[in-house]
Amino acid sequence: MGGLGITAGSAARRPPRVLPEDDVLAANERARLQRNFAAISERALPDPGRSGQLLAELPNVLRDMPDAEGAASLARLAQDYASQGQWELAELTLLELVRRYPTQPEGLAAMQQLVQWWSSSELAWRRLRRSATKQVRLTSQVDSTRQALDQAFEMLNRQSAEKNFTAFGAVFEQDEPEVPQPTTGRVETAGGSGLAVVDAGIVRDFQGQLRYWNSQGARMARELTLRAPDLAGQPQVQLPLAALFRRQGFFTQADEIYSRHEGEGHPLLWRRATAAEQWIATTVAPPDFPAMVCYSTGEPPVLDGVLTDRCWQKAGQLSLSSLGTRATSDQENAPRAMTFLSRDDEYLYWAGSLPRLPGARGDRPGQKGRKHDLASSDLDHVTLLLDVDRDYHTSYRFTVDQTGETGDICLGDVRWNPRWFVAIAADETHWRFEAAIPWRELTPLAPGAFEHWLVGMVRIVPAVGAASWTQPALPVPRPESLGLLRFE
Repeated sequence: MGGLGITAGSAARRPPRVLPEDDVLAANERARLQRNFAAISERALPDPGRSGQLLAELPNVLRDMPDAEGAASLARLAQDYASQGQWELAELTLLELVRRYPTQPEGLAAMQQLVQWWSSSELAWRRLRRSATKQVRLTSQVDSTRQALDQAFEMLNRQSAEKNFTAFGAVFEQDEPEVPQPTTGRVETAGGSGLAVVDAGIVRDFQGQLRYWNSQGARMARELTLRAPDLAGQPQVQLPLAALFRRQGFFTQADEIYSRHEGEGHPLLWRRATAAEQWIATTVAPPDFPAMVCYSTGEPPVLDGVLTDRCWQKAGQLSLSSLGTRATSDQENAPRAMTFLSRDDEYLYWAGSLPRLPGARGDRPGQKGRKHDLASSDLDHVTLLLDVDRDYHTSYRFTVDQTGETGDICLGDVRWNPRWFVAIAADETHWRFEAAIPWRELTPLAPGAFEHWLVGMVRIVPAVGAASWTQPALPVPRPESLGLLRFE
């Protein structure tokens, strides 16, 4: 159409749309508020002392905003909080998103995320440990979260007043389900079943808080089911929900979730989870999925990176294989990387012997002081993933690279900095490490005999590929690629 001389106002031109002046002024004001809020967010988010003030600005920013725009803005803010490791503020933002926009796609996704968070033992333990060290600030924040939670559920209940409950209605209606007496010998104690690694009062506080947040997760799952049953039926919701039911003693409901999704017609994640839970309940035959035993030791290792201690001779071994399509034939035929797990009443011990591969960097261990989260993705490194409650969602991740630097992350939060211990040694053919992770960094109770966690182990060699205990071998193990870890 270039070069046509069609003047404005002629018969060949559409008449211009005339917007009412009030609409133009309102749109300009919304745009101004959004720009101001974005500028304030950019400056405030990195500062924990100021970032919480953003929530106070929300009523002004969202007041005249269409629902779709408002929901998207809150979802972005929640994501920004989470990326900064400020998951308590992310939680408050998700609750505000649910309260204001429960039928928007972002509101439904927020419900799904809250079910996952409130079903998590790892998050409940982090919440309690943080409140113990920063009592005044976090007590106020917990009160704010519970107030926001009550407001969100009040609104959801009003909206759902005319709807009937669906599956598990009797369980969902209990705000704080009581744990029934087991009749089949099955029992799962929140946070572990072994010796307490913290004060008994803290254990009681943890178990009480976990029951509370689990009950809120069940309530939110009900609301999600009423509004988006297809979304609520996904394994990302159902598997955390099944873990929640197990901990609260509702084994029948948990088993029903697993049994509905067994067989070849369902995704691998469902089939793997179902097979694992059925095996745990019976243990009458060898498992047909990845599983290992973590044995107890009475002789803890000396952390020197040499791996000659007696505990490693009987430790559970994980062989890492499949370096992928980039690996040469020499690399595929090289000695396999081996990792080991052992434990006592205070620590989980983790070690590895990693052969050096052609094409990989040859960096040696450094002598400088170690700081948190300096493990480099550009170097050969190994990651351990631990899902302590088998919810197939939240987990702890620990990383060691070939120079001895470490990394740790929980719920996507790199600011989680547990205190653990690592030693490393290297020669021309291998690099080796030994690590001790205190149980108290993971759970208030050490795992007891015959307790089961999920575990993943992966080695990444840049420019070469990935090797894993289970398949597929990915930089971060997916839930369906986790194996079962049985404590003895």
